[in-house]
Amino acid sequence: MDDDRITPAAVEALPLEARAAAYLAAQRALEERLQLPSS
Repeated sequence: MDDDRITPAAVEALPLEARAAAYLAAQRALEERLQLPSS
């Protein structure tokens, strides 16, 4: 299992601000990995 992956259970334990920050960070990382132009 990858320890750097954000699991749903871990996200549930986070405050809303941290949850949003983690989501945005994951989304940006995914876009960079796929080399999509940022909109």
